[in-house]
Amino acid sequence: MRGEVVWTRARRDVPPLPPLAGNAEVDVVIVGGGIVGLAAARLLAENRRVMLLEAARIGGGATGRSTAKATSQHGPIYRSLVQDIGEAGARAYAQANEAAIGWIADVARAGAGDAFTRADAFVFAR
Repeated sequence: MRGEVVWTRARRDVPPLPPLAGNAEVDVVIVGGGIVGLAAARLLAENRRVMLLEAARIGGGATGRSTAKATSQHGPIYRSLVQDIGEAGARAYAQANEAAIGWIADVARAGAGDAFTRADAFVFAR
């Protein structure tokens, strides 16, 4: 990985990478260069040889068409979690989501400085 934050809707200047040529010896192959594949590759690359395969353009599929919103505001999910695994389990889910958002922000700051912005989120009904 180059260590840069790529968001293809905002960054059209990111050139496509060449097709894979020849053989490569790696520990892990990740298929799909969306946000989940990129996050997995980044984490695994800390102590593994990782190859990320993407058929089209890194970050260009569903990831490129989303708002890039990372949130822990999942009201209906928490209600189900409390019923299924109790308040402590639901709290652990919320804390894991907040930790993931912090990780995304740290990675974005390290790669592009202003690629991630925290903002208030509001729930409303018509």
